[in-house]
Amino acid sequence: MKQIYADQLDYCKGKILARDIYCKDELIFKKDTVLDLLKIEKLKELSKENLIIILIKEDVEQFQTIPLILHAQIKLIFNESINDLLNKYSFSTNDDSKLIKELLLLFLDNITTEDFFKNYLENLYILSHDVFSHVIRVAVLSMFLGIKANYSKDIIKDLGIGALLHDIGKIKIFTDFPKLSLEYRNYNYIEYELIKTHPFVGYKDTEENKLISNLSRKIILLHHVWEDYKKSYDSERMTYLSYPNHYYDIKVTKDMKDQTVNIVQVANCYDKLFYEQTDLDKQQVSRIQIMDYIKNNGDIIFNKFASELLCKYISKYEVGSKVYLSNNKTAKILKHTNDVDRPIIKVFDDNKIINLNEKANKNINIIKVLNKEGDLIGRTRNSKKYNYM
Repeated sequence: MKQIYADQLDYCKGKILARDIYCKDELIFKKDTVLDLLKIEKLKELSKENLIIILIKEDVEQFQTIPLILHAQIKLIFNESINDLLNKYSFSTNDDSKLIKELLLLFLDNITTEDFFKNYLENLYILSHDVFSHVIRVAVLSMFLGIKANYSKDIIKDLGIGALLHDIGKIKIFTDFPKLSLEYRNYNYIEYELIKTHPFVGYKDTEENKLISNLSRKIILLHHVWEDYKKSYDSERMTYLSYPNHYYDIKVTKDMKDQTVNIVQVANCYDKLFYEQTDLDKQQVSRIQIMDYIKNNGDIIFNKFASELLCKYISKYEVGSKVYLSNNKTAKILKHTNDVDRPIIKVFDDNKIINLNEKANKNINIIKVLNKEGDLIGRTRNSKKYNYM
């Protein structure tokens, strides 16, 4: 191991910490953390006013450590994503749940035995753990929706590969421009235009790869193209949220999209809004607002089929949530039903179990979701603020 000083951090992207880092007795990063651009920026900022000892592993140690960490992380995020989908946010019969798990875990086995996918995920892990986790969750959700749409196993596999690789172009961009921030809200106009090319870069880089089908490459290229291109204008940036439109010898239109692309697009947006809420002006955004945003933009951004598919099988409500009912009572969500927004609940004052999807209980509605203190979760937002890269 060797010690690194603050002025050397810019050259440490991808390095692995050899020891926990503390600042004022607070744990900042654990041992074996991979330094991406955001973590480097945080260490540089903390080092301005604090003495921080930074020890990194030598290249030999790092080479031995990354594959072990990587395999464990891929498996962990896959399993967490599957369990969250099946147990917290959706309804499936026991047989359906078993089939879904089998298909998704088979996909996991396939990608972790191919060197191309292992190298891709390793590079993404070094670049940013957040992006690494994001593409895995999007792949799991996309395949889940593909299963619900009754696609064949071959299409579900291609759907998963396209979703897993949808941000592959970012690796080349951030490698070629190492000082480019991972936080898109920090971009100037030129940087924003550069990161918008990542679908084209990924599409071109996978052109000769026989492991990647035309369908998967189509997903990589088109996952940011809105259905209604004219409504994608972002006046705050004087540019388009919907991209790509054209790049060198490729011209793209929304007519090139199909349902598989739309599924990945809606899964990508859902994951960004749900898991990266700190990007949204630091405001807390509820699941209800996110799901309503997706549903209301079915003909504008995602295609109505994809938005309705997600809203049909993914609930506005998380199992375990505390909710306020139309009969002025509060309850806890226990389990989802085949109408995912009419769950089985337990009323707090009398411990009564109620299935909101049963005919006798159709007059009882969930009015709002409460946090632990009993306050409403989520604030009113302007839909123009929703953005995802």
